Amino acid sequence: MFFTERNAAAKKGKYAKVAVTSYTAVELQAITERYENEYIRGADTLYVEDITVGKNIPAIIRGPYTVTTAVAFELGWGGLFIKAHGQAMDYYRRHPKAGIVNEFGVPEPPEAVHWDSDLARRVGVPAAYHYGRERIAWAGTLLTNWIGDAGFLERLHVQVRNHNIIGDLTTCAAHVTGVDNNDGKGIVSLDVRAINPHGTVTARGEAIVRLPSRDSGTSRARLPIED
Repeated sequence: MFFTERNAAAKKGKYAKVAVTSYTAVELQAITERYENEYIRGADTLYVEDITVGKNIPAIIRGPYTVTTAVAFELGWGGLFIKAHGQAMDYYRRHPKAGIVNEFGVPEPPEAVHWDSDLARRVGVPAAYHYGRERIAWAGTLLTNWIGDAGFLERLHVQVRNHNIIGDLTTCAAHVTGVDNNDGKGIVSLDVRAINPHGTVTARGEAIVRLPSRDSGTSRARLPIED
């Protein structure tokens, strides 16, 4: 995530020229077909011997982003600032700078910028935008789809670099940057990216996954064992 002072961000207008994307029925049909064909390895074991540096893994898409998408993620994740009625008023009394005043003069939680475009514009973003943590979750899905049931996602580090706003269709992609199978370790390093419809990299990071080795004689990657 990244932090910025709201008024300063709005005055600077850093994201003022970011375009909100719309779609035709034909484009939405193509998106639907991509979801239907999303690759999920499952029980089809991927071995480290099959991996080469520079290899691209099957990309996934998420979106187009909508307010409903934000609500769905909020329901699953839970929000620190999501409060109502007396609890909300008590929170804003104790933390008066936490709220963003809406058009009716009532404070809204900072998270409202994820479903209220007016509030988002007040903090310098052209439309409501999604939770950065959701993009990290998408990266996790990208990787686990590829490694399958026998693989293990050991490390995922993602930096959110830009907003993903209402209407954005995000492509999550990754390619292999390193392979270490000394002593059957089966360690694969990857570079991860999230890209919006305009070609902007909105998140980037790296991951380490563990894959089974044919030489080890096992069908599953060795998982860490705690004493």
